[in-house]
Amino acid sequence: QWVGQHLWKTWIGDVWGRNPTSDLTRHELERRLEPHWLLFLPSGSLKLHVSVAVLSGADGSVLWTTVASERLKFIHCGIGRTEEGKGTVCLLVGVTHMLKAVNSISGSCFWEMKNVSPSHRTPAAPPVQLPDVDGDGFADILLGSRSAALTNRIHDVSFVFVSGATGALIGQPVTYNVTGEGKLIGPKAYVSGEGALYVLFGYGSVQAVSVRDIYMQANDKGTLPPSLWKEDSPSEWKPGGSLPGVLDVYSCNGSVQDVQAVGRPGEGPTELLLTTRNQLQLLRGTQLRQVWQAVGSTINGAPVAGFFNDDRVPDFLIQVASGNGTRKV
Repeated sequence: QWVGQHLWKTWIGDVWGRNPTSDLTRHELERRLEPHWLLFLPSGSLKLHVSVAVLSGADGSVLWTTVASERLKFIHCGIGRTEEGKGTVCLLVGVTHMLKAVNSISGSCFWEMKNVSPSHRTPAAPPVQLPDVDGDGFADILLGSRSAALTNRIHDVSFVFVSGATGALIGQPVTYNVTGEGKLIGPKAYVSGEGALYVLFGYGSVQAVSVRDIYMQANDKGTLPPSLWKEDSPSEWKPGGSLPGVLDVYSCNGSVQDVQAVGRPGEGPTELLLTTRNQLQLLRGTQLRQVWQAVGSTINGAPVAGFFNDDRVPDFLIQVASGNGTRKV
């Protein structure tokens, strides 16, 4: 629980590409009292690299910086723990094909992959954290990508397993063709009540595929790691027609814009928060039983989960249009 507020401002120059992220806060709360912010800005007059900086939530001072070889599309922290037990791993995902792992405490580089995605593809979402799938004792990563050019209703989403210890690819990329409209939803992780791990994605509707199935295809039906032994068949998730292994989770006339797996502290993410253009709906994950819904103004962007009162139930911060070009939070 926050015990006070710190007000400050600092000059950082031009910032590129995306809003600052406070992922460090979520994963370091037990160790720190203030949030720290990750952001990136161009480095040098030719802007051939970007500098990633962590600012102190207490006074805005720079805690550490590191250099990335291209502009970043995603920054995701909290991937496992370091060998020394000090800090977690932050993944820096480039706009085209760079993936870099750094220490959240010092910014020092663990590894960097400069060709994790083919040149014609772009990362689709922040990396999905997985349990250890290659037997080296480190948490691993599932990275989703899509075609750089979206020209028709037939889209593809490709997944590749990445070693959390070295950045090396585990098996081959696995691609699914998806029909739909709008922007890509996810990919995001979801753990079923039986402990089976799924990835949620889609265009306008939500679909799911088992990480177990993706791994089998990526590794030519090789031996499954123990972390992927669990499986189940959610009764309300229906097979996706001509797409083997793909399940249809939810469709609302193709208007779904975002899906999030949520849960109470100390529990798994057992519920799904669905966002359409003007509605939020919370469903029990595999049963799809509605818990509540909220209908209102046009919703801009994805809801942000947090705790804004004392009931220990996740709350959601949303941004809505209020007319005349203004927005409310």
